[in-house]
Amino acid sequence: MTISKRKPQSIDQWLGRRVRQRRRDLKLTQAALGARIGITFQQVQKYEAGTNRLAVSRLIDIADALQTPIGWFLGEVDTSLGRTLAGATLADVDFIKAFMALPEPARNQLSRALMGDSA
Repeated sequence: MTISKRKPQSIDQWLGRRVRQRRRDLKLTQAALGARIGITFQQVQKYEAGTNRLAVSRLIDIADALQTPIGWFLGEVDTSLGRTLAGATLADVDFIKAFMALPEPARNQLSRALMGDSA
């Protein structure tokens, strides 16, 4: 698989949503985050939308500005799961994490209840 150096990928959109989530958690505007890292609010908007790709150096700047470990932004990303979750909402990701934290018998019971006895 060839990855374009210029065109944003679905993972960029997913990462942008993580930046947006953390910024909103801290009740910061895009302009305030931009001012902290020396860019315009329009650029922050493009990162959050996944329109522009985030370089690692810029992600480090954002993590520092949001006082958040860089791993938090990358926590769900791996070569298979990250691309699968790229279309998911943050609520979807939270649901999956909560579901997977349940003991296996509880997951099985919930799966049967949601999907019928065939699960």
